Amino acid sequence: MINGLLCVHVVLEKPIAPSQLVSVIAAFFSASHWYDLLASDGVPTPASELLALPPGRQFSAVHAEIDAAIARLGGRVFARMDHASSKTILACTCAAEVEANLRCSERTAARLRRIEHSKAVDGPARGMVMLRRWVDDLSTTHIEMRVFVHGGVARGVSMGVAETCRLADADERSCVACLALLKRAIKTFALRCVAATEYLDCVLDVAVPISALDAAFEAALALMIPGCHEERERAAVAAASLLTDRLWLIEVNTPVYLLATSGRFDLSSEVHREVLCGGLRPPEAITYPVLLAEFEWRTWMVELSQ
Repeated sequence: MINGLLCVHVVLEKPIAPSQLVSVIAAFFSASHWYDLLASDGVPTPASELLALPPGRQFSAVHAEIDAAIARLGGRVFARMDHASSKTILACTCAAEVEANLRCSERTAARLRRIEHSKAVDGPARGMVMLRRWVDDLSTTHIEMRVFVHGGVARGVSMGVAETCRLADADERSCVACLALLKRAIKTFALRCVAATEYLDCVLDVAVPISALDAAFEAALALMIPGCHEERERAAVAAASLLTDRLWLIEVNTPVYLLATSGRFDLSSEVHREVLCGGLRPPEAITYPVLLAEFEWRTWMVELSQ
């Protein structure tokens, strides 16, 4: 069973097709909704600028604004549309490169064409281009995690463990101890995002520096040494808090039951659907969020029960 968004009362001027209704809901998760809310609440995320794309005009009409924004953001940016990203991840240094990158991926190119022709069917016939300060060496210095929020709670996390991370060749007991700290940190971070945006259902892309995860691994090893339970719990809370402070948000996406992909979770699996979108299970049954960590040699569901 999937529990989704609840529409209490909807008034439409005229009937629209179900596919259009999904698109209208998806537009609610556009960057123009969530970026300012998160930034004003101090949630770490790359500095960004959103520029309006006037309907019925060519993208070149905003080239000068884009070039000026790129300069303010340090000279290199990641460009995306308001609620869609290009499949090609490139650092753009000028408006021409931004346009080329958006047009090379059909999901952003189609959105752009419809805005230029004032015939958008996946949202209003107006849109935004979002320019985000480029993060150097993101793929080698960080691990990207997909966090599935449902009912305001982080329910699942999908991540790959980099070979350069201490976790990659650690024993199972040490891995569980470290990932338990990561789960705590993600749960807290997701609550901050929910409080800022009021998105009770959404998917968050979150980055953790490998150096921060390695530090958490060392803290986890220390926590495995026998000692006073209360002292160990205080140390665990402190270690998770330090890790939370190093997490930062890449972007917000629609709920997984709409358009967002499910990462390493399989929505054809009843168990996985129940974890991500079903009713909350008691703590003795599941310790949320359930974490799927893919190592070079296996995919591992961590702490389904504790």
